[in-house]
Amino acid sequence: MTQKTLRNHSVSLEGGFVTIRSGSVSFVNPSFRDYLTDYLDDLEQLKDFAYASSQADWARQLWLHGKKVAGGGALSSFAQAFDSIAREFIRIPKWRKST
Repeated sequence: MTQKTLRNHSVSLEGGFVTIRSGSVSFVNPSFRDYLTDYLDDLEQLKDFAYASSQADWARQLWLHGKKVAGGGALSSFAQAFDSIAREFIRIPKWRKST
C-alpha cells in the first residue's frame, strides 16, 4: 500500500470515523480505533504501515500491535519493515502537544 493509497482511504473515512487536520488523523469515535485494532491483522499490510510510520510514536504503536499479530518467524520480517524509517528517526522532528 502506498502513502497515496493510504491517504485516499483515510479521506474516505473522514467525517464519520476520523477527522483530518493539518496532516493529522484523529479518531472521532474511540471505539473505531478498537475496531481497527481487531480488523488489522494482516501482517503484510502492517509492514506497509511500518514503511509509512513517519513518527516514532506511530511506529511504536504499530510495533506493539504487530507483535501480537506476528507468529514466531514472522516477527523478524516485520521488524525489518521498520529498518528504513528507523534510520530517519534521528532526522525527523519530535512533535509535542500544545497545551
